[in-house]
Amino acid sequence: MIVEMDVGSFLRQDDRRTVALLQKELDLERIKKELIEVDAFILAITNHKATL
Repeated sequence: MIVEMDVGSFLRQDDRRTVALLQKELDLERIKKELIEVDAFILAITNHKATL
């Protein structure tokens, strides 16, 4: 029988904190990238609107 277990159950508390911090940093970088893409999209729409 295969039992799925949370990875956290195999980690010590310090390791869990490290993993959580890395996940938050990864999320933050993803959000920063998305904001840059949204800004570029808004700029493109604004420029196109100016040509109409």
